[in-house]
Amino acid sequence: VKSETEFAATIENLGGQQQMWSISGLPSWLTASADYGVINPRSKSTVIFTVNPATPLGKYEETIYLKGNNGIETPLTVSVKVQGQTPDWSVNPAQFENSMNVIATLDVLGLQSEDEDDIVAAFIGDECRGIAHPVYRERYDAYFVTMDIYGGNDAGQPVTFRAFDASTGTLYPEV
Repeated sequence: VKSETEFAATIENLGGQQQMWSISGLPSWLTASADYGVINPRSKSTVIFTVNPATPLGKYEETIYLKGNNGIETPLTVSVKVQGQTPDWSVNPAQFENSMNVIATLDVLGLQSEDEDDIVAAFIGDECRGIAHPVYRERYDAYFVTMDIYGGNDAGQPVTFRAFDASTGTLYPEV
């Protein structure tokens, strides 16, 4: 497929007769290269689906249907995650001789984050020293951030935290 906004689905006719087909249930944020067509016996056809680039950030799940001559609708569940520009935070643990661990929860505007795509980063000054995502812990029925924070000869320097809310594309400069 040509880009991150496209994906392909293959329609296959395993029978011995030509089949007319049609697609229904397309959500407004998704278009197909063809909504209907004809497929010869024992052959395949590919339909390219395109997600509208103006689709707001978020996670989407819809079921679309393919109907053939027999009138039976075959479902195809489409799951799409539209993300904004994520921060380019990174850390190389090999550059540091010390580390410490933090186990925490991430609250975004007073609500605990349950999005494993969210990012929390630790900084000393403007240098990123640790990165983590919330992860669900069944034992506690909650999402926790478990992060290694790396350091060297910077004892006494304050550690600050920044967060990225993947569902809105919002960067919180201090949490």
